[in-house]
Amino acid sequence: MYVNEIAPRSPAEPQRSVMQNVGTPDRIIRLVLGALLIIAPFVTGWPLFASAIMVWGSVVVGAVLVATAVFSFCPIYAALGLRTRPRS
Repeated sequence: MYVNEIAPRSPAEPQRSVMQNVGTPDRIIRLVLGALLIIAPFVTGWPLFASAIMVWGSVVVGAVLVATAVFSFCPIYAALGLRTRPRS
């Protein structure tokens, strides 16, 4: 076998998956809070969102929260060695 060839995977070999470290309750909270942060600047008349920096900051933080909820992975948790998802 050449070095550049990919060896076929045997059926007994477990498949590797992406590490998931965010549990279900944490995902739900992140998804709801993220959606609220994305929507709030556009539907509320709060003076907090009068500045473009606050609008964009809210949208970016909301998008990050939604992404971590969708992928069940938080890079900050990984860096700190934390997890809210039980090990399988």
